[in-house]
Amino acid sequence: MAAPDPRRRQELLAHILDHLRTHPLASVTFRGLADALGESTFVLVYHFGSKERLLEAAMDAIDQRQAEMVAGDPREIPSWELREWTTRAWSWRLTDVNRDFQRLEFEAALLRTRDGVVRPHAIASVTAWRRFGLDWMLAHGVPEDVAVDTADLLQAGSYGLQFDFVISGDRDRAMRGFEALIDAFTPRIEPWIDAAAAAAAAEADRAPGGPPAA
Repeated sequence: MAAPDPRRRQELLAHILDHLRTHPLASVTFRGLADALGESTFVLVYHFGSKERLLEAAMDAIDQRQAEMVAGDPREIPSWELREWTTRAWSWRLTDVNRDFQRLEFEAALLRTRDGVVRPHAIASVTAWRRFGLDWMLAHGVPEDVAVDTADLLQAGSYGLQFDFVISGDRDRAMRGFEALIDAFTPRIEPWIDAAAAAAAAEADRAPGGPPAA
């Protein structure tokens, strides 16, 4: 038997994601999904092997899409651009399609932990803001203990806001809540950010071609 065509697999995966946007993961069966897509169960087995592997492929695709939010290295974002960057990324999460995909991520995380085993995939899908915040703070001179605690706050707050948005669909509240979260986040790290900015300015002054020392 010939190996599955990866292009055909991606095409099927796109249709599967469209279907999952309006159906709970727990209700998915090969037969029901095949009927909805107008395919045979053989086609799904051929390309994905099992329902579990099919759903893993779907969640990987969603994670890849959500990773666009944190594309690039967060450590390279200057402090004066941080609020604008995070607000733009948050606004992107509040689209209808991303609300549907976030609902799927929540459901998948719960399904993966129901047997008492926390899967790495489930952890990764709910800690994006923590990873982003921690990397950024450590790169900008915030002490590790402060950075870790603040990143935990950022994760808990953003995750709660995402869950509320999935349930309520209230974009305005989700945006106001995120702005309040950033307002709470900033004072915790401001002393070190200000010190790092002052040190960078002093270094620039000492560089060749910089302003002469007073």
